[in-house]
Amino acid sequence: MSLDLAALFVCTTLLVAVLRALYNVYFHPLSRFPGPKLAAASFWWQTYVDLVEQKPWATELIELHGIYGDVVRTGPNELHFARPSAYPEIYAQKNRWAKDARLYRLFASRGSSNMMSILDYEGAKKRRDYTSPLFSRKNVLTLQPLVQTCVDTMFENMDSQLAARQFVNIHHAIKCSVVDIISAFDAPLMHALHATLSLIPMLVHFPWVRDIAEALPRRVAAAIPQTKGVAEMTMILETQVREIEQDPAVLAEYPHRTIFHEFLKDDAHRLPGHILVDEAVSFITAGTDTTSDALTFGVVHILDNPAVYARLRQEVTDAWPQVDQPPALETLERLPYLTAAIKEALRMYSGIVRPLLRVVPSNGAQISGEYIPGGVMVGMDVTILHFCEDVFVRPHVFRPERWLETDAEKLEELWNPFSRGPRSCPGVNLAWFELYLMFANLLRRYDFELHEMRSSDWRWKDCILPQYVGPDINVWAKRRTE
Repeated sequence: MSLDLAALFVCTTLLVAVLRALYNVYFHPLSRFPGPKLAAASFWWQTYVDLVEQKPWATELIELHGIYGDVVRTGPNELHFARPSAYPEIYAQKNRWAKDARLYRLFASRGSSNMMSILDYEGAKKRRDYTSPLFSRKNVLTLQPLVQTCVDTMFENMDSQLAARQFVNIHHAIKCSVVDIISAFDAPLMHALHATLSLIPMLVHFPWVRDIAEALPRRVAAAIPQTKGVAEMTMILETQVREIEQDPAVLAEYPHRTIFHEFLKDDAHRLPGHILVDEAVSFITAGTDTTSDALTFGVVHILDNPAVYARLRQEVTDAWPQVDQPPALETLERLPYLTAAIKEALRMYSGIVRPLLRVVPSNGAQISGEYIPGGVMVGMDVTILHFCEDVFVRPHVFRPERWLETDAEKLEELWNPFSRGPRSCPGVNLAWFELYLMFANLLRRYDFELHEMRSSDWRWKDCILPQYVGPDINVWAKRRTE
């Protein structure tokens, strides 16, 4: 009898799955939109692309739009858009659209939440209002001594390697420095976080794996290479939060304001400890790879283009004549070619290589000339936008000059490295600050030469964030003393 019941259960489950797939393909409200039939039938198609083919989602989307046109159905209830005008329609400042749970649930522990993982606009805004003062331009400007100290520490480590006649892995050097700026953690965390990043595609499709990992004792999770980074970071942050909760006065000893200051300043709305930890983990992971890899990408392309490198060095040197007297951020912001080079690096290096899906409100919306019913998930990968040949001429060429030409204002309208709208990156001011100071310091303080590396060697793996998987980025370097 038990075998008969089991067979009946299996057959019923398969029948329901087949009927649901047939409905999705032929009778669903999105059935009129083109796309792969398997994508329309089930989200398992995305699982296959991610985990079996291990194909970058951006590459898959480019191919799909080449076959099916500007609007492609990429899931049973999901559409992707390619026309540049669609981006501001989806991510408009006035839109209060919710986020897609399948992706964003990854960014918080079970039973917790952080600004990134909160799906609804109202809830996210309340949380974002806490940290707005911390990431304001006014507060970020006070961090220049801290950032400069982290940069100087990076250079001391580089000098030690150079004195031993060793190459400098500039990718690791930059990433460790950015980790220090974001969190004041040590360099080993950088390697551990890199290992954790590779798990993200699997967790998108099998979130229960994360639930199991979170159920493990922290020290057990810290012994597993793939979970080591987050586990170690979480243990450090849990200790900090416990100390702060036991004695809030310790915050006065911190050399600068942190997210803990902002979240604990209002006793009436104080967040519980596990949410404080989640917020801290979110800020550290979101602010490390994105900024450091954009910096590294820019450095590689600058060094691989002698004309660009020479022009940047001259501009920065003219603005910074005494090498031991770093200029203020405002001075660097007025350098047109440095600004153009940073913009070009941010255009070509996308911090997130997936569409940030939004849920169309119940009254529907017009996107790219099409009426989209309420409840549908919609998005546009910024990689598609930034490499659109109709907008950016020769998009695969690193050419800062495009930002100084007469049509640069048009490019600005479609340049969105920090996303757009009410859910855009909250740390944009800090990111710009780091980019200006790091690029300027590298250009002013050293002469660099790539070692057995070209910009064409840059390779990445789609882990929601682009995980660098190319050769070691080693450089020869010599201190500039003039």
